[in-house]
Amino acid sequence: MLRIVTASPRTTYIENRLPSSAANPYVVMAATVAAGIDGLVNRLELPNESKEALPSSLEEALVSLETDKVMLEAFGEEFIRWFLSVKREVEIAKVNKAKEDGRDEIEVERELYFKFL
Repeated sequence: MLRIVTASPRTTYIENRLPSSAANPYVVMAATVAAGIDGLVNRLELPNESKEALPSSLEEALVSLETDKVMLEAFGEEFIRWFLSVKREVEIAKVNKAKEDGRDEIEVERELYFKFL
């Protein structure tokens, strides 16, 4: 998920390769910083390579977010409640409605997330 590149002893940068191009970069950066701070404060060791599956749907990811104490504290319960509501009541609802109408789920998501491109 993260790629650390050291071009020289004085130039190192980190690439976060986890989020999709449809993700809000500000939310991604805030979550990454919050997780990093949690790791530093609690002196967490880097885990070994994991075979643990990441959420495979937006709903699974939202359930994970709802139970993540670090993210709840970092973003605040009001923001998380608002974020979950928008994702469920707008995005998931639109995709589900389109699927019921026989439309292709991927095409609906493209329209939803990339309509201004």
